[in-house]
Amino acid sequence: MPLESHFGPVLYFRGADSTHWRVRALIGLSEEMQPPPVQIQSGVVPAKHLDTRLGLAIWCYDLEFPRLAEDHSAHYGIGEESWTVCIPGTESGLHLAFTACNGSETGNLDYPEENRNRLWNRLQDAHRVTAFHLLLQGGDQLYADPVWDRVPELARRVDGQKPDTKGPGVARETVSAIRDYYFERYVKLWSQHELAPLLASIPSLMMWDDHDIFDGWGSHPPEWQASEPYRSVYDGARRAFRIFQLGLAPEGEADPHHNGFFSKSLSHLGWVYRIGDVGLLAPDLRSTRTTSQVMSRSAWQGLEAALDHLNGCRTLILLSSVPLLNLDLTPVERLMVWFPRQQGYQDDLRDQWQSFAHRREWTRMMNQLFAYAKRNEARILVTSGEIHLGAFGRAHNERHLIHQLISSGIVHPPPPRAFASALSLLSLILRPSARGIRTRMQPIPGFGRRYLAERNWLELDLPANAGPRARWHAEESGISAWVELK
Repeated sequence: MPLESHFGPVLYFRGADSTHWRVRALIGLSEEMQPPPVQIQSGVVPAKHLDTRLGLAIWCYDLEFPRLAEDHSAHYGIGEESWTVCIPGTESGLHLAFTACNGSETGNLDYPEENRNRLWNRLQDAHRVTAFHLLLQGGDQLYADPVWDRVPELARRVDGQKPDTKGPGVARETVSAIRDYYFERYVKLWSQHELAPLLASIPSLMMWDDHDIFDGWGSHPPEWQASEPYRSVYDGARRAFRIFQLGLAPEGEADPHHNGFFSKSLSHLGWVYRIGDVGLLAPDLRSTRTTSQVMSRSAWQGLEAALDHLNGCRTLILLSSVPLLNLDLTPVERLMVWFPRQQGYQDDLRDQWQSFAHRREWTRMMNQLFAYAKRNEARILVTSGEIHLGAFGRAHNERHLIHQLISSGIVHPPPPRAFASALSLLSLILRPSARGIRTRMQPIPGFGRRYLAERNWLELDLPANAGPRARWHAEESGISAWVELK
């Protein structure tokens, strides 16, 4: 059925230099309507068409705002409406928000928005006080798990999460229904009353995780991953992810004029940007994931080239959708192998960087980051979600620190507090390590807990003349003390 006649705008960061701040604005209009131009201070910007589905055409605009020495407000107008964006000054710092896990496995877009989006309202309140320059969204922006029940052929061919691995390709009507499902869910998600004003005024940088596809993508048995039902769902999820989280056309290569992506062909969807001496980097941990690898050879090469591109940055923010530092549950994962019918737990454990299947890649990532810190005398900050808890950890070698900041979910409910307390105790014992690398989960300043069992989001402050700092905004406990990230 056709969707509402419009949605958006949603802003996507597209890079910055000493003179300009670049964003892409995405809107949806009824396919019968012609898109109006965008009016900015420097003139009029025409629309480019990205896709049309369910009677809704998706258009984008590439906008450039001038940068001054200090922060200033810039405006853009579409038709009779206008919005304000805070442009960071070249001599001031950056102010960022980080969110993850914007839903739940039941697909709770149908829940009352006021309760669902309580923390989005608080983020909006914080933005009014001190404007955010960027919104980092670190995975599971969309919980698409109900796809199995919403598409009839999938409901017949997938039992729980076990697919029909020997059947024929899915019907053309099913492919279309899958694409409709993801398209419609994103339009509804980005149109929610509490999210829409933020998405229209703070440029986002997003990276997906498994629920943006479906639970556990990449960590299921190879024969499941190769099945026709799984591949068709992945294709639909990827097309929608490109449109609604990256601001790209559903297929094709990256736009050469705004190419912040590792891969020109977009075989994987990692991105990298530089703002003065701050580097922003997000590897794609889902597109090429299998039970035996987190990233393909090509994706690793892209990551290493991205790190080289950021040489000279004194602060590196790595968005890792799955936490790079957490407690080491390898003993539990090995035990699960002996218990049938525990697939749900097994793929959750296999998702982790600390999985025994991925330990070599975890060590490789840690060594890459420590090497970057050494050659650039840089601070390394890792932002992650995924675990539905807030947490803070550090890794160190002889000279340098890596700070792990975990914040999730802004919507997903937390696990019981007893579970978080148990993790806190286990984290004192089960610490991932490698030669010359030691890790430790630490209490969140002001909260006194290693794992925060409340809905939460993260604030990052990067002043121009001081070290970065972070604090957690929790649903019940309020705002944590600042943690200095030196």
